Amino acid sequence: MFKSYRKRPPFDTWDPATLHDYCDHALVRDGEAPFALACLPEVEAATFAATMDTNPWPGMARLGIPVAVMRGLSDHGLPSTTDPRTASAAPHGYDVPIPGVNHFIPMERPDRVADEVSRLARRLNILG
Repeated sequence: MFKSYRKRPPFDTWDPATLHDYCDHALVRDGEAPFALACLPEVEAATFAATMDTNPWPGMARLGIPVAVMRGLSDHGLPSTTDPRTASAAPHGYDVPIPGVNHFIPMERPDRVADEVSRLARRLNILG
């Protein structure tokens, strides 16, 4: 699975360790077929459906803590659709554009995401 996915979008830009984890845990043995997705189709569909009627803007305007809005700048694969102005919807929001990644920032640059989470935690005095 890894060898096959590694060469094709959207997986061709993913961090190799992340892709290995996905390959190891995204499928489960199924009695009817050799494998099935571990996430039930109904759960995945419900996740996407729940976002269709969501209006995040009033909630973002009430956030009283720093908010990092990470967005990829690459148009390879599935480009990010996050507008550069999104961060300004939160009083303490800031834009974090990341060159060379697309919509799948956590899968492509888990190190960059971890660094940003650590930076936010330090700002909030959660980490020393």
